[in-house]
Amino acid sequence: MSAVSLVVRNRDGGRINGDLKARIQKAVSDLDYRPNSFARSLVSQLPSSISVVVPSIRNPFFGEMLEGILQVIGTRFTIQLHVPSEDMDYGIDIVRAAQEDNIAGLILATPPQTTLDSFRQTCPTVILDAYTAMDVSRIELNVVLAGHQLGRHLVELGHRSVGYLDFLPDKATFSCRREALGAVVRQAGGALHNAPAPAEYLDIEQGEAAFSRSWPLWEAAGVTAIVAADDILAYGIMKRAQEMGMTIPDRLSVASFNDIPFSALVSPALTTVDLRAHELGLQAARVLLDAIAREVSSVCTVDPELRVRRSTGSRRAGP
Repeated sequence: MSAVSLVVRNRDGGRINGDLKARIQKAVSDLDYRPNSFARSLVSQLPSSISVVVPSIRNPFFGEMLEGILQVIGTRFTIQLHVPSEDMDYGIDIVRAAQEDNIAGLILATPPQTTLDSFRQTCPTVILDAYTAMDVSRIELNVVLAGHQLGRHLVELGHRSVGYLDFLPDKATFSCRREALGAVVRQAGGALHNAPAPAEYLDIEQGEAAFSRSWPLWEAAGVTAIVAADDILAYGIMKRAQEMGMTIPDRLSVASFNDIPFSALVSPALTTVDLRAHELGLQAARVLLDAIAREVSSVCTVDPELRVRRSTGSRRAGP
């Protein structure tokens, strides 16, 4: 068996004679043999997998992020994905379950602060899109820049009364982008009007319902543009606004954050800030592999990019 292992892993290095090596390679081909990384880890006692914890698999953002992780990890490790059973955020119990596995490393995507407060590092770890002073590798998304980019865009179009729809939970990644956008609008002499109640979760129907609840107050405040915390909520806002007879962007401009693939396809195409989920995944995987190899922690920042499309336009004159 040791000879087979050496040949399969290309580590025979002249230690196996040519005839035996040829017979092993033929048997491997005939049997379509595939090495079992889990079995190998049991023998070697070396971990063969990486755990990734995400709050949701319904949001395309995390699918793009995982694609980036897989692109870097390749076949070096298997990926174990941990997701809460319901469409709610994850707690420390899911993180601890991930840590109980025989893993080489751990990636936590946008963890809640309450989870970070209870977190104890047990293996090389990367925290993605969260803001913490913990001595652990981090990939930080520059959400302040995201808010500033979108705020400047709306202000340059003449908008001074802007509605904002957030959603629970109110993580730092969401509050920071909202506050940064609001600061730009206020600096231009305008105001940011938060929805009376945030959406409970990311869902098109939640965006519709939140718009219906909020529009009477927003209309009274002279709102001419609405920003959603995520593209999915913006789809619901546009759908409901158009059902109410509003033309976008002539009557109402709509924008958001994320730039998931559908945002270029909806009508009108959605102005949004690309949060570069794929790049976040790439960087998270690279930093984690470095932490596994060298036992060092590092911090990397990813800048967003504004995507201006047809859902935003100049503020309409008059009421």
